[in-house]
Amino acid sequence: MRSIALYVVLAVLLALGAVLYFDRSNDEAEIADAVRVYYDTKGEWAGTYTIREISRIEIDFLTKDDARANVEYIYAGRSEGIDMRWFLVSRQPSGEWVGQGMGPHMSARF
Repeated sequence: MRSIALYVVLAVLLALGAVLYFDRSNDEAEIADAVRVYYDTKGEWAGTYTIREISRIEIDFLTKDDARANVEYIYAGRSEGIDMRWFLVSRQPSGEWVGQGMGPHMSARF
């Protein structure tokens, strides 16, 4: 009887851990913020253009801490326009998503 209770407790803990591990409810907004910060401050157009609005984002999780975000956005600066690029982002040990790189003009795939 005791071993059955132990297995039940273990199964519940494993199931709870899996739910927490795959909870991505806040990731989209946090990844969108990381994309914006990367583009505005480190990307090839940093200092020239900024992301004014993200109109579409789709995220492919490569691992639990790495993702590729396909992003359609409106940029603003010397001129305004629309572009679609992929961005690589990584979750830091602190839990914060940080941009690592971006693809060329019109490289996003939806």
